[in-house]
Amino acid sequence: MRASDYRLQARQTLAGNWLLAAGVTFVAGLLGSTGSSGVNLETRQEIHVPIQEWVQHLTTEQWVIIWCGISVAFLTALAISIFVSCVINMGYHKFHLNMTDGILPEFRDLFCRFKKGVYMDTVKLAALQGLYIFGLTLLFIIPGIIAEYSYAMSYYVMLDHPELTPKECMKVSRAMMDGNRWRLFCLEFSFIGWAILNVFTLGIGNLFLTPYMWSARTAFYRSICNDVVISECI
Repeated sequence: MRASDYRLQARQTLAGNWLLAAGVTFVAGLLGSTGSSGVNLETRQEIHVPIQEWVQHLTTEQWVIIWCGISVAFLTALAISIFVSCVINMGYHKFHLNMTDGILPEFRDLFCRFKKGVYMDTVKLAALQGLYIFGLTLLFIIPGIIAEYSYAMSYYVMLDHPELTPKECMKVSRAMMDGNRWRLFCLEFSFIGWAILNVFTLGIGNLFLTPYMWSARTAFYRSICNDVVISECI
């Protein structure tokens, strides 16, 4: 199948579900699974000099307080990312997986992994996958990108095969993506035109572009998931 075929399948999947998908995407973004820093460079330039003068007059005690505050903020953001955002992200996968499989999608799919017995497996998978990708990225950019595409299907695998451990899900994803990494990259790149147009909507169009891309990505997963024998991977 070509990228255009996956996009067509995505549009067919989203037919009648566009508004629901946009709403789920909006809530997922609010809860941290998507989004950006939103830093205004012009504002930063304007306050650069006053801050520089203020920093020069800081005492040692004030520096300690500032760094403690930064450390707490960083650790809090990291904890939210691991224990909340990644779990929401798994729920977002589930939402699109249900749509693709013809199962009635529901808003509560977004929170489906906040349950005893599956929550910690989700957290472990997110942490382990993030650690692998981060470690390889430190070595060089390219290995990190390859790793990201290699483990791109790990969440889907866990949803389809809850009996597997997080590490086994990653092994299956890696086997599944062997020879398919470039195909997934081409599929994602095929949305570049929509991404450029989205800039002119001040980001509002992202509420529809994101589910469009994820529906295509989920269709891609479904087209390759049967090519791998699970028992041979673990």
